[in-house]
Amino acid sequence: ITSGGLYVDVGDVTFDQKLVVNGNVGIGTAGPGVKLHISAGAATPTSLTANTVGIFSNGAGTDAISRIAIIGGATTGYSVLDFGDSVASNPGGIWYNHALNTMTFGTTDGTADVTINTSGNVGIGTTTPGGLLSVSGGVTGPLIIGNQTSTGDLMTLQDNGSTVFTVKDGGNVGIGTT
Repeated sequence: ITSGGLYVDVGDVTFDQKLVVNGNVGIGTAGPGVKLHISAGAATPTSLTANTVGIFSNGAGTDAISRIAIIGGATTGYSVLDFGDSVASNPGGIWYNHALNTMTFGTTDGTADVTINTSGNVGIGTTTPGGLLSVSGGVTGPLIIGNQTSTGDLMTLQDNGSTVFTVKDGGNVGIGTT
């Protein structure tokens, strides 16, 4: 390495302004196929799209599990994966709240769209789902609960095991009756 860009001395690495790599960088592989290729074994993807910029692969173990860990610094903080573009730095993302043990998915500048809490409850439009599925906010189009491909009831709602509301195949509705 020339021009004083990188110094290595028995495990200590000091960067003098910047490190520039023209080409691909490989960690654990001698033949990186994209800009960043981190490998824990021999597995290499056989086909990649032209715009792939990073690969994380694990072919060393028998379980073939590859993991990426995003570790927050405190039990009250967040671990975040943001998806941005050249105009907006945070149009969508996935974040984990360590204090509440919730996973949230958002599509607009950090706004929570879907939240899964520690009990497995899912909230759409709410960050505090009170039941298996909690939907909050106005529905501006049709609310589609299911897609039936055979005959039978389209939907039933139950209270303590008893059916209280039924939508039958063909569109008939029963309230308090099946």
